[in-house]
Amino acid sequence: MLLLRGVRGGARAATRRRARPAWGGDGVSVLCRRPLCSSQASDARVDAVTRGDEVEDNGRDGGGIVVVGVETSCDDTGVGVLRVRQRSCRAAKKTGVGIEAEVLANVVSSQFEIHREYGGIVPRLAARAHEANLPLVVEQALEQAKLSWKEVDAIAVTTGPGLSPCLWAGIRAAEDYAAQHAVPVVAVNHLEGHALIPRLFEDSPAAFPFLTLIASGGHTLLVHVNGVRDYTLVAQSLDDAIGECFDKVARVMGCDGSVSGHPGKEVERLAAQGNPEAIPFRVPLTRSHNVRSCDFSFSGLKSAVRRYVGQRNAEPLSAAEMADVAAGFQHAALTHLENSTRRALVFSGCRMEPAHLEKVDVSMRRKYNKDVARMPDEPLSARPPRSLVVSGGVASNAALRQRLERLANCFGIPLHVPPPRLCTDNGVMIAWAGAELVAAGPGRTLADLRSHADTLAALPRWPLNTMSSVHAST
Repeated sequence: MLLLRGVRGGARAATRRRARPAWGGDGVSVLCRRPLCSSQASDARVDAVTRGDEVEDNGRDGGGIVVVGVETSCDDTGVGVLRVRQRSCRAAKKTGVGIEAEVLANVVSSQFEIHREYGGIVPRLAARAHEANLPLVVEQALEQAKLSWKEVDAIAVTTGPGLSPCLWAGIRAAEDYAAQHAVPVVAVNHLEGHALIPRLFEDSPAAFPFLTLIASGGHTLLVHVNGVRDYTLVAQSLDDAIGECFDKVARVMGCDGSVSGHPGKEVERLAAQGNPEAIPFRVPLTRSHNVRSCDFSFSGLKSAVRRYVGQRNAEPLSAAEMADVAAGFQHAALTHLENSTRRALVFSGCRMEPAHLEKVDVSMRRKYNKDVARMPDEPLSARPPRSLVVSGGVASNAALRQRLERLANCFGIPLHVPPPRLCTDNGVMIAWAGAELVAAGPGRTLADLRSHADTLAALPRWPLNTMSSVHAST
């Protein structure tokens, strides 16, 4: 995520523009039951989900709590609408599933065209675009959901981390809507939205604790998710985020994203056509003094691609060479993600079953054995992760999904990934995180969502590991 400053423009004039944005995403109607019992969230964790159990209706219309999620942390204006229901105590005890959610709308307005000419995101321009687009995005989302504000029970809004002007655009809008329609507002951490969204769209969701890889344009993290607002940071990028690296490599190669809609997606498309061994780039942090760390680093890889392309002087790359460069870069970047994720699983106490170990290739077996030998005296987590989760914009990369699926299978744990349309920033993940947050404490129910009120303030830096556990604080 490249930030540019000093771009001139009239803020007041720009905020008055009401040109309809280019819509991305569409409404979906998928009923998903989650393993989160409000009164037993700390203890009752089950993987099996039984369909067809009775549900306790609640909410303004008796059909569930309607939550509107607002996401404006960076350059996408996202609004999602969920209908969340509380299960009956009998059904919750039987299955451990405390709430369920139906996605009524998911609308995202992209600012790609606004920022493309600058080669990065301009915070002030992004904030103005949010202010101009958000009323239209909210209107579109409520139209898709076939609801009015009278039927909305709560608003969840991203308050950090992110670009401060963009965060304030969403916060002010959420406060205005809340005051106008007498609904409470829940403050949500953007990264928490990414961490929890995979729990929404699967019949066998990720049970706590799990290890999550958040890979996006602004963040690259490995986090132990022990519960809602109970996180342990395992690893992070020492420099660039993986999504930012993809975007910068795309610009070095002359890809503006006009073909695939995004520079990073253009690199993925070209990589599928190339040979990763034709132009091999070194995998980051593979030297001996780095192998005890699970951290990430992508600046050296980005520079290696820039040097290779720059050596051509004025001679442009052929189509075949561009594909090979993209393939070589993607192979090195994804191998780095896989290496750190595997090491984090091992250092957290996960082990490959002998049957799985015999089936993996020699390279994977050698790396695994070295990780086990370098295991720290104390594991990184008190309990081994029960599953692996990957989210964030880069989670939509098909090659990364295949690699992590294979890795999870080797450890005998499931991989959970949200649908591609919900990997990038969106309002649905914010609405779901808000519902989970309020309903997660002991004795809490979705009815508490109506009386919940957070003091809102933009937190541009809000690390997950600084958040207190809901279970410990309520």
